[in-house]
Amino acid sequence: MRAFGQPVACAREERPCGMNRSRQIVLVSHCLLNANSRVEGLSRYPGVHPIVGALSERGCGLIQLPCPELALDGLQRPPRAIEQYDTDEYRSLCARLAEDVVGTVELYERSGMHVIAVLGVEGSPSCGVHITNTAQGAGSDAVSVRTSGSGVFVQELKAGLEPRGVRFEAVDAHEDDFGVSSALRALGWDD
Repeated sequence: MRAFGQPVACAREERPCGMNRSRQIVLVSHCLLNANSRVEGLSRYPGVHPIVGALSERGCGLIQLPCPELALDGLQRPPRAIEQYDTDEYRSLCARLAEDVVGTVELYERSGMHVIAVLGVEGSPSCGVHITNTAQGAGSDAVSVRTSGSGVFVQELKAGLEPRGVRFEAVDAHEDDFGVSSALRALGWDD
């Protein structure tokens, strides 16, 4: 068995160059591949999160998850806490999106690929894995505070993917390197 993250050698020598695939896939939160989808003023990086390059260097294929916040409220949405997203309408949207993701994972797995992880974004009310945010206070005095817990979309994804052995990890843009080092360690790379 190969070590996690190591390239897979071609099974047949006569296969042309370029046919070698790692068969490892990471599902990444939408905004990690497109910071322009984040709530205005909340992105700490331009364009693409640095974790994308780090995963690519390790031979991982990436699948961009849908953004339920973008689907529900568009680009001009205000920042919200988990309580504002944990509604029947939003949870139903997240469940439908998660069902589509599970179908995609099944498709890849039937073709011999391995989805090794979902990579979320700590502090997100939708894609937080270990940390989400909550509203403290009321009305215009309310402030968003980071707290333990998973975002609404991650909760729905976990229901369909954890039984398949898919791990859930996250980047935290509040860390010095935007959470790249800790995410890589959590995924098994000790760079």
